[in-house]
Amino acid sequence: MKYLFIILLSFQINAQQKKFFLQGNTNIKTDSVWLIQPNAKIFNFFNIENGISKKPSLEGKFKFQGNIDYPTYFWLVTDNTISDGFFLENSYQELEYHQNKDSRITLRVRGSKTNDEYIKLRNVLKSAHITSIFDNTEVNDALEDYILLNYIKKNPSSFVALWILIERFSNNKPNHYQEEALSSFSDNIKSTSIFKAFLNKIDDIRNFQNTLRDGFVLKNMELKKEDIILKNKNQYVLLDFWFSYCKPCIYQMPKFLSIYEKYGTKNFEIIGISIDREKDLPNWKRKIVELNINWKNYWDENSDFSRKMNVSKYPTNFLLDPDGNIIAQDVSPEKLDDYLSTKLMKK
Repeated sequence: MKYLFIILLSFQINAQQKKFFLQGNTNIKTDSVWLIQPNAKIFNFFNIENGISKKPSLEGKFKFQGNIDYPTYFWLVTDNTISDGFFLENSYQELEYHQNKDSRITLRVRGSKTNDEYIKLRNVLKSAHITSIFDNTEVNDALEDYILLNYIKKNPSSFVALWILIERFSNNKPNHYQEEALSSFSDNIKSTSIFKAFLNKIDDIRNFQNTLRDGFVLKNMELKKEDIILKNKNQYVLLDFWFSYCKPCIYQMPKFLSIYEKYGTKNFEIIGISIDREKDLPNWKRKIVELNINWKNYWDENSDFSRKMNVSKYPTNFLLDPDGNIIAQDVSPEKLDDYLSTKLMKK
């Protein structure tokens, strides 16, 4: 009987490993918790049972379960916060998402070997940074790409390395380190849907850049069509995709307003692009007034332009250099402030 129990237990564990079980808790007040896979419309190869949103219990507990084809990178989103990225795999995992008294937010994941690998590799990449009074952004980016390339050569079947490459790639054309990294993955990685989707996205990026260089048409706040040309503007531009009922979008607006006040006269511009439904346009206009948003705002009717730019979550932003090239995606207000201070405050 004892051996039969062990066999049955082993069978049950093996069956459960075909799914992931995420048991979480948070002290952040929120109506819902979302489990979001970045670029889900592009890398849509997982199945979450019972939907992707959960309402926490009074004690802040929640759980998700589903199945994924391979270790996958996720975000946890509440009404007003977005977590750092973390990995889930088909096993039982526990997650803590807490806000401390000083408002600092911490994320801890237990039970995922893939996430442990991710934390170690992320720390290695960060530790390689050169710090000085000079702008070392490009040097540090090149260092990270070089370290990641060598890691992939030693670990060609690492899904962590693949996801980091995807995250670093953002919406920029791959540099020579990234091109070599792509070719260094194992045949097992190259045969996956995520790798193939990534190659397709690289092709899309070339189309994105052409779309931005050629210009595009959106409706302004008077709902009149307006040609928007970004090349040769000789300024950095942040394209901010949002909608008026998006709580995380609204949450970050005051921070971007502060940045705009600081750099708006120093060759920096923000362009707001809303995907609000036609019936929600009054609320869109009302939010712009309530938040004192004083940069140009446009309506992307039927989300046509957003689809061309492969925007699949909100908020999403793209930072463009003075030549109209995309140099970063989903830049936080803090990182944007740091970057612009090195580029514009000298002028």
